[in-house]
Amino acid sequence: GHQPAFNLKQEMRRVFGDLWWNFAVIGSTVAIGTTAMTQLEDWSASDAFYFCMITITTVGYGDILPTNQTSKLFVIFYILFGFGVLANSLTALGAVPSRIQQLRKLDKSLSLLGESLDAKHLSALCSCKEVSQIRSRAQIAKSQSAPYIDRSEFVLWQLLKQDKIQMDDIQRCVQVFDKLDYDGSGSLDQTDIDLYLSQRSDDNVHAIT
Repeated sequence: GHQPAFNLKQEMRRVFGDLWWNFAVIGSTVAIGTTAMTQLEDWSASDAFYFCMITITTVGYGDILPTNQTSKLFVIFYILFGFGVLANSLTALGAVPSRIQQLRKLDKSLSLLGESLDAKHLSALCSCKEVSQIRSRAQIAKSQSAPYIDRSEFVLWQLLKQDKIQMDDIQRCVQVFDKLDYDGSGSLDQTDIDLYLSQRSDDNVHAIT
């Protein structure tokens, strides 16, 4: 299906929506524990709240403890549930700055060309380090006379700018491709495959003899 265009403001709202959701989950977990312990132990709300906080954070000072079997059974399950919720939520909260940074980097990368693309920008894009490292010599020579960039090259360039992939990973793939691309044209066809298989066959014959 059609992928909607990237919208930084909308994505940022989603991040902060997740932020508030995690705060709400933590608050709800503490509220459930506080309410339960006030009923099971007849504690004050402040004591129950204090107990729930030191329980789900695994501090456990031991200065206030459940005294009956029902509350002890509840606390066993509450510790497992509460600690899991807190750990998951804190992990998500800690990732917020990184998510915001990645979204801003993505927005900047997608806006590099924007509406200002002209012959000069196209030429600069074709000769940039990332694109040059991806292309074969024949492709570089062709682009110098008539600058162009194809769809796959543009996608790889964008992913590199967004730090989604590393050039080392691309280079490994390019090396495999170049072994098959016998004419160095930058594209594979049946002739390249036939030449590659023929060369392998000759190498095997030489190895035997």
